[in-house]
Amino acid sequence: MSQVYSIRESLQGRLQTFIRESGFQSIFLEDLIRDLVVLLSSYREEDVPLFPPIYVGNRRDDLAPVFTIGHPIAIGSVHQTSDAASTVLKDLAPLAKEGWAAYVFVSDDAKLVYGIFRSARHSLSTGADEVIADLGPSVKLIFIKNCGHHAVELHTTSGEKLTAVFRIATASHLGMESQIRQFVDFASASLVDAFEFRAYFRRILSNVIQHCHGTLLAVIPPFDTTVPASILNAVRPIPHVDFAGLHGEAIRLRDADSLADLKAAEVLLAGMTGSDGIVVFGSDGTLKAYRSFIRPEPNEAILLPLEGGARRRTFELMKIRIPAQYTAAFYRSRDGETRCEVTS
Repeated sequence: MSQVYSIRESLQGRLQTFIRESGFQSIFLEDLIRDLVVLLSSYREEDVPLFPPIYVGNRRDDLAPVFTIGHPIAIGSVHQTSDAASTVLKDLAPLAKEGWAAYVFVSDDAKLVYGIFRSARHSLSTGADEVIADLGPSVKLIFIKNCGHHAVELHTTSGEKLTAVFRIATASHLGMESQIRQFVDFASASLVDAFEFRAYFRRILSNVIQHCHGTLLAVIPPFDTTVPASILNAVRPIPHVDFAGLHGEAIRLRDADSLADLKAAEVLLAGMTGSDGIVVFGSDGTLKAYRSFIRPEPNEAILLPLEGGARRRTFELMKIRIPAQYTAAFYRSRDGETRCEVTS
């Protein structure tokens, strides 16, 4: 007798508890959120991966606090059917990026209404994902986003979080958000009062990493005039791309020019991250080099794994060189696996 198994069945029970504890009572919304989570774990259009952030409200009023960031644009509505999640993503996923997010809520006539809204106006603005953390349980709203290699996170207004993982691996290797946080802490370790910069840089770096096709990042110890061996053969922009300085100026001036300068640096970061080799930061919030290539010494080569691609083997070599040459090493594979290693 032939049997069919769907991961949706296993996911349903855990999600159901989480969603109901968040104040949702609609069985259909439970099914919708479950299907969105499954689809978002590896969603693609025209073979291009897409990572739309989605806000699901019990009703329109629950979305009002995030709509204040940017006026919503209605895209469509759909009846509560089994393929509703696919319809919603098909229409919204290509649009929900670069500061736009998707929304879904149930209308008075029991239809799913969906569209997009500005979830962040510019690099310094508070994002919708930060707003919902302060709304409290009276607002019935769930935020869903892809957070790494076949992993999806759900956040509630009560501060609760659930991560659904769709691959066999230890959980410590799947927390893209926590690993980016760890890397950013080292990339800003020598800054004074870096709280605002770290929040900004985590947000920007998360977006860049999620949309790249794999990358390697590193933080090197401070140096004076002698260029360290770790970036000797790299492309070294002069002056360095000073994210911390540009962010500080944008905070101080709050004008169009300073925001444009900061945005221009973010474009450079995306381009450098998409290049071969390692992107290297200092501990002062500056980007020191990119297209940095390293080769193992004979005593290091014997410690490297025999299997794996060039990027993965380079990451293992970077780990060996912590803390002598690097204080932090970050790896993102082409298919989305994320790892971070730092000095103890």
